[in-house]
Amino acid sequence: MGLVKILLVVLVYAQILDARRNSLLVNASLQVVERGPKEVEPKPKEVPIKPGNTVAIGIYMEAQCPDTTRFITKQLIPTWNQLRTSGRLQMTIVPFGKARCQQVDNDFKCDCQHGERECELNQLMNCAIDQLVYPDLYIPIIGCIQGKTDLNNAYQTCIEKNKQLHPEKLLDCAKGTRGRHLLALAGQKTVALNPALTFVPWVMLDGERNIDAFYALNENVCKRLEPRPQECNGVPIPQ
Repeated sequence: MGLVKILLVVLVYAQILDARRNSLLVNASLQVVERGPKEVEPKPKEVPIKPGNTVAIGIYMEAQCPDTTRFITKQLIPTWNQLRTSGRLQMTIVPFGKARCQQVDNDFKCDCQHGERECELNQLMNCAIDQLVYPDLYIPIIGCIQGKTDLNNAYQTCIEKNKQLHPEKLLDCAKGTRGRHLLALAGQKTVALNPALTFVPWVMLDGERNIDAFYALNENVCKRLEPRPQECNGVPIPQ
């Protein structure tokens, strides 16, 4: 074979290899486009695992009841602040008390034990619970609203300058049909209690009314937590 023929064969072979390589690169690029970039799954938020049981706390209350105000101020807020970091409390707050709600078309007309202003405050509380969801966020708001004279006073003191909230949205909820619907829903939960509510606040631990917890909430909660968390250090055990 002459030198010219050998060179021609080498040149043709090189072109064939180059064409195959380009074809492979094109196919690989198409596969990347079809599959898209690989999604990076977000890491789940790490929650410290703490051993032991949990205690369910249920508070059925109303915004202008003096006994509720004392309980919220002296028992609920201090207990929550002390034990919330244990991660072993399940909190339910139902602002309704001894109110009554009647459906009128697509709305509700509610009458509260301490009058119309209390209904508006109960509605504001229910709206805050509905919008904030987490007890860490709504319990301080409930504590602030409790015992206020009227909606205006509660809004200016507890809502208007709070950066965690949407003040106008909360106020619209409390004044409107959404707030009344939430109050009626709180009423359904209250009416469903067995035995029926006869005193406000109605304090429940693990689904049962606990009269002693009205006077010493942290002691009765810590008594039920097994093993006893460090947050209960210094809390006496009730006999």
